[in-house]
Amino acid sequence: MSLPDPTLFWSRRPAVSACREGDNLILFDPDAGREKVVNGAGAAVWEAMDGTARLDDLAAALARLYEVPPADEMRADACAFADELRRDGFAAAAPAPRSAPLPAEDYSWLREAPRALDLSLTGRCNLRCAYCFYADEMVGRRDLPAERWLAFFRELESLAVRSLTLSGGEIFMRPDLWELIDGLVAARMRYSILTNGTLLTEETIAQLGQGGRRRRLDSIQVSIDGSGAEIHDASRGKGSFEKALRGLRLLKAAGFPATARVTVNRHNVGDLERTFRLLLDDVGLARVGTNDAMPMGTGCARREDIVLLPEQRPEAMRTLVRLEQAYPGRIQATAGSLALWHMFREMEAARASGQKTRRWKMGCLSSCGCMFAKLAVHHDGMIVPCNMLAAAALGTIGATPIRSIWQDHPLLKEMRGRGEIPMAQVPGCAGCGWIPYCSGGCPATEFTRTGDLYAANPECCYRRFLEECGSLP
Repeated sequence: MSLPDPTLFWSRRPAVSACREGDNLILFDPDAGREKVVNGAGAAVWEAMDGTARLDDLAAALARLYEVPPADEMRADACAFADELRRDGFAAAAPAPRSAPLPAEDYSWLREAPRALDLSLTGRCNLRCAYCFYADEMVGRRDLPAERWLAFFRELESLAVRSLTLSGGEIFMRPDLWELIDGLVAARMRYSILTNGTLLTEETIAQLGQGGRRRRLDSIQVSIDGSGAEIHDASRGKGSFEKALRGLRLLKAAGFPATARVTVNRHNVGDLERTFRLLLDDVGLARVGTNDAMPMGTGCARREDIVLLPEQRPEAMRTLVRLEQAYPGRIQATAGSLALWHMFREMEAARASGQKTRRWKMGCLSSCGCMFAKLAVHHDGMIVPCNMLAAAALGTIGATPIRSIWQDHPLLKEMRGRGEIPMAQVPGCAGCGWIPYCSGGCPATEFTRTGDLYAANPECCYRRFLEECGSLP
């Protein structure tokens, strides 16, 4: 057989999970809903596919398994295993990065550490939301003990990190939560909380209101996805709406900086106006955020049940824009239908005028702003670029200093260097008339689905939107 290009880099698809069964490895692809069983040799090749491995590296892994020197036979066997995994959709092979990472001196302006971190303090949750992007990361991984988190807070203090966002799972299921919050307060950091709201009681809120816990709290966000139980509970679980709304009202009554987040999905599009009026008028929140359900985590397997249909996308945009005008400054969106509407309108205006958009580095892939400002940590201590890149491991807290990850990790450098890659070089984008006004969107969805660091996000493609929806509302 002819061997593939030896310069290709082989990687496991991040969305694929793997578990041991004796000497075999069972691979599961949530996108296609299929599994594959590989023997010990196949498992060795699979595990060697770390994104930096070429064919020779795969052959070396196989040689180590059999305790023999690498040889042509090993290369042929490794190639056969690798091609089989790629053909079946469990692995990917890509050429060297289309653009080399920028030299270190080009990052001279970058802080020595991230400004902020998102911390998932627990993998435990009392709900099973249909579009949880983090659910698959909870399986089989234990919560990091309190002493490890507290030591980490002291490390962050030494680096002058000042802002944390705390979530889960469901954060209020962590029994030692107050010890952890007191630890970050002692380390002179501020924090925000993301919660499903169902465990917020008078007692919980009283605990949260004590001393430095309250003074250092920037905001607490509750997820509300409908104006009533029928719609909200369909995605989040029976009884969750009444508990979440009660918790939100208790926070508001106690004077906490409470906000809400609405995840737009296939089932609540027609209820958006009622939902926002409930939160802004009835509950009296100062602001509400919004995003869209994405095909990630649990959402991969339930895409056909939660992701907006093409005809629903302009409907969501139209409704959110109308609400934004009715409540100026009180509806926020950094992603999802409302954010896309603003971006697409700006692209149209730029093309009509012949001028570039105001957005940074149009015509090149997005470098993702998170890579220049923050990191995320899973409940077991795994460090990742952001919560949406849940499978892109960078290290583990306590084992790898945050400063060295931030400044030197090759994956972060590559992701920062995405901004130097012309959109015209991206497969599927060449020849598109919108290239001068596009940046390919957030890399998380496609990286999670395919493992390709240099792909554009189809959910943010304006050409695709026009083809499916006809025009922008």
